[in-house]
Amino acid sequence: MIIKTFIFVGLLLTSLTSFADVYSGTVMYQSNRGPRPMLVTYKFDSSNKSNLKGVVEFQRENVGPCWAHPRSIDGSIIKGDTIILSAPPSLDHEALGCAIFEVVGKFEGDKIIGQFKQQGKLQEIVLSKQ
Repeated sequence: MIIKTFIFVGLLLTSLTSFADVYSGTVMYQSNRGPRPMLVTYKFDSSNKSNLKGVVEFQRENVGPCWAHPRSIDGSIIKGDTIILSAPPSLDHEALGCAIFEVVGKFEGDKIIGQFKQQGKLQEIVLSKQ
């Protein structure tokens, strides 16, 4: 499994240079030690709006296994000014209890203003275009 993970991550990192759109923002994500800042970065190709291809990366202090590696957002969509960025966990992460990370938002200029669910509660996120 480790070899498959390295190959997958290697392919993702290699393909990152082809993505046209990069959006990032910081959110306060709840952990067992209280809220902590987490940088969320989306890198995707929006040429096919009904099937976006790309990844989401998470960066935070003392990152847990659910956030340690990039996740695929392939199959996410753009409808008008609405965007749905869905990042399901891999099978390995799902076995650890990691949940889907899905941002539903709207484009406002060079930003995506959206929301995601955390422990059943909606949290706001602002992603700025890089």
